[in-house]
Amino acid sequence: MFKHSQTLTAALTLTLLLSVSTSFAKAPDFTVQVPYKGDGKPTAPQQDFYLYVNAGWQKTTKIPADSGSVSSFKEAGDRKDKQLEELTKLAVKHAAAGTATRDEKNIANLYACIKDQKSREQAGLGNLKPILESIEGIQSNQEYAEKIATLFKQHGGIPGMVGPYGGFNDLENNDKYVATLEGPAGLPREQLESKSNDEYFAKYRDHIRDVLHLYGRDEKAAAKTANDIFNLQKDLGLHSLTVAERSDPTKRFRTLDLAGLQKLYSHLNVEAMLNAGGIGPKDGIHSWLIQDPAQMARFNELNTPALLPTLKEYSIYSLLDSHSALLGRQYQKLAIEFGKVSEGSEKAPTQKKMDLDLTEELLAPIYGRLYGKTYFSDASKKEVTGYVQLVLQHYRNELQQLDWLTPATKAMAIKKLDNMDINVGYPEAWPDYLDQLQVKSPKEGGVLINNTLDMVALINTWDRQRIGTPVRKDYWDEVLPQTINAFYTPTDNSINFSAAILQKPFFDPKADRETNLGGVGVVIGHEITHCFDNTGSKFDYLGRMRNWWQPADYEAFSKRQERISAYYSRFLLPDGTRVNGQQSLTENTADLGGMNTITQIIGHNPEALRRAYKNFAIIWRSKASDRYLQDELSDVHALPYVRVIGVLGSTDGFYEAYPVKPGDKMYVAPEDRVKLW
Repeated sequence: MFKHSQTLTAALTLTLLLSVSTSFAKAPDFTVQVPYKGDGKPTAPQQDFYLYVNAGWQKTTKIPADSGSVSSFKEAGDRKDKQLEELTKLAVKHAAAGTATRDEKNIANLYACIKDQKSREQAGLGNLKPILESIEGIQSNQEYAEKIATLFKQHGGIPGMVGPYGGFNDLENNDKYVATLEGPAGLPREQLESKSNDEYFAKYRDHIRDVLHLYGRDEKAAAKTANDIFNLQKDLGLHSLTVAERSDPTKRFRTLDLAGLQKLYSHLNVEAMLNAGGIGPKDGIHSWLIQDPAQMARFNELNTPALLPTLKEYSIYSLLDSHSALLGRQYQKLAIEFGKVSEGSEKAPTQKKMDLDLTEELLAPIYGRLYGKTYFSDASKKEVTGYVQLVLQHYRNELQQLDWLTPATKAMAIKKLDNMDINVGYPEAWPDYLDQLQVKSPKEGGVLINNTLDMVALINTWDRQRIGTPVRKDYWDEVLPQTINAFYTPTDNSINFSAAILQKPFFDPKADRETNLGGVGVVIGHEITHCFDNTGSKFDYLGRMRNWWQPADYEAFSKRQERISAYYSRFLLPDGTRVNGQQSLTENTADLGGMNTITQIIGHNPEALRRAYKNFAIIWRSKASDRYLQDELSDVHALPYVRVIGVLGSTDGFYEAYPVKPGDKMYVAPEDRVKLW
């Protein structure tokens, strides 16, 4: 993944950077000016390349009042949002004229339901009400587990501390979809260990209280329940995997049979729970893929009768909160206010923008099907595919010349490249449920909350029906055409470049080759490198989770990764906080691979290298609110500023392009520069 993605309803995220040993790195510490407080005058490139390119932009660019950040990604996202708005307007126009396609009619009908505030108020909780009432009536922990499983089977999207359930690629054979049982919803461990989040967590507890109070709970009782829910999530979070550990699929995932799952959830009748959810032995399913087994084991310890009231209230709160934007004005207001807290923005977006964004969010695959073919040309697809082939070929050459890999491991690595699926722009195949979707307009009696619940149920049914069937590699499960991102998917060994990221400054059909190499070229090399990072290296050329390394090769590989982790841990914030290079190891490895590849492609041409490096710095320019910055600091990606300085300081071509010498802040001695290969 090239960039951290945030959804409209943002989950709580990490905020603490842990310091790690820097014993492998001799490069000096580097303090990044985040937040930037300078005068906007560019520095010399050999002192701070990020500010050499971006200081003026950092000084003059303002964060929009309705957002927590501004960046090249957001600017691209704003252009994309305008395009999606045009699709919505066109759908409404065609629907009024009676010429709308099925997709356009669904968009027009849902948009009408979103704008129909009167019907939303009259509907109240709509079809969400009987679901909530059934949870309130639960009398035991076993009944809770079975009821949540039943509701998930019937409706999908039901939050509970047991579940959710679904389908995913079989990690070992990757030939079919298997049943999944995810763990409880704890908060991220790093976030909980940071005192800097105390105020934010206080507001989070207030939000839980306010949602439950609006639902009808006594305010005092709601406040106590909010504390109980938070303390449960905190306990579970402190027993969860770290961000770095989650990057290791051998730690994150387990496949268990019924006996193994029963041992993990010993306080429950697991077979009855699974059967109630439609993914049990009576359905012909005898193994389940789980995530974060240690956290699930901790939930089992806590799952006593005394916990039942908190479990029920957690599910009630989560259902209300996740659907607040679909309900009446009072619930919407709570969602908007807490959204500002989470984002760190001064004010909410306009009602029009919220309506358009909600329409696109709820019908994202339908918009994706329209977006790619409307806004991404065949010529651009051909040019970008050419860049992919160029980078791939260079990558093959680099691998063939490595002297620290044995022939057997090298052959398997090259086989991964040769069998990699390349997806550019948009997919040709889409899930069948999109053609079954029928959104009712207000004139047809359609109400937003009920339409949405019906859509989620339809998707859930489709997802369950996939279990046991062959994996479809023509679907894009990780990315949609309108997503400003790119992905490597280890379970099918594919790289995916969405249509929306293939715009300026990432890709410009009118720009010269080197400028594009500094944008989309690095993105391509980044995603290819992911197939050899600390996650991708655990999967073979068919996307099967298995070891294909010779022991000595993997030991050498691990030592190189340790050096990368230590190298990035030399970065500091102005307050002295040290970046956790292990936390962002996966993405840093990919950044280094992408930049090394395009540098080698360009060759010994200082002027061309300067164009590429400048565009790379432009795509990572960013400003963020304090709250948003906390999310960035704790993401699997390093800060944008760090990504620019870290990569270029360790790239030999940078020293050819600019007069960097010992004593300069950007200087890293040759023996201390890091890369995977």
